[in-house]
Formats: sequence, C-alpha cells, structure tokens
Amino acid sequence: MKGINPDPLPGGAGVLGAAADSAQGIINHLNRLDPHFVFAIATSPDSGPRVSVIPRYPGAERDRPPFSVELAFPDAEEGASAQQALQETFDFGTASVVPSEFISKLVANVPTGLGVRVVPEGHRRQRRCEGATPPRRR
Repeated sequence: MKGINPDPLPGGAGVLGAAADSAQGIINHLNRLDPHFVFAIATSPDSGPRVSVIPRYPGAERDRPPFSVELAFPDAEEGASAQQALQETFDFGTASVVPSEFISKLVANVPTGLGVRVVPEGHRRQRRCEGATPPRRR
C-alpha cells in the first residue's frame, strides 16, 4: 500500500505551509494598499474565513472615515421629527432611521475597496456617487 506524501509540494513546504504562505501573501498585499488600516485573516470550521480591519495608528478612522453622509431636513413636521430622532441617536444612543428623501449624499470610503453592506430598500435611495466606478466582477 502506497503511503500518503505529507509534503506534496516542491521544497517540502507541505500543504499547510503553502496555505499559510498564500494567506500571508494576500494580507501583505492588502497592507501595502492602505496607509490607514492593517488587515488580519483568520478562519475556523464554524465561521469560515474572516478578515479583520484594524486602524494602523490611533486616529486613523478619523483621518479617513469609512462613510460620510450629507443630510437635508426640511422645515416641515416630518423633517423636524426625523432630525430630532437622529439627534437623540447621537445624544442617547437610541435607534433611528433616516428616510431616503433626507439623504442628499452618501460616500463610502472603505479600506482597499472592501464590500459595502447596503441598508434594506425603502431606507435609502440608491444613487451613484459622483466619480464612482462600479466594482469589477470576476
């Protein structure tokens, strides 16, 4: 009976070593792309692979916030009510939803082009931001 070769790759790196080298290569590439954040990768049988995004230095998230939004609340009752609810979110941490008609601009500036999770339909108006290019599909 033929035995299992534990080092099927040239140079004796082994499958686990090759996988670790590949993951490290991806992380090294991501870390070269972004001056504000560093990246780490972990995996488990339960949750699968996860990429962590960590500020490179104290204050990095202030130097390049991941999102910016411009809101325009009209003086009418519904605008004043939405503005008050949002102010209570900032003051007390209560939950609030800003209706899409009050969002005049939303810019996503996520590290190295990582994906953006979108709020369900009805809570925002999907618009293409000025200068934005759609992501390439592979």
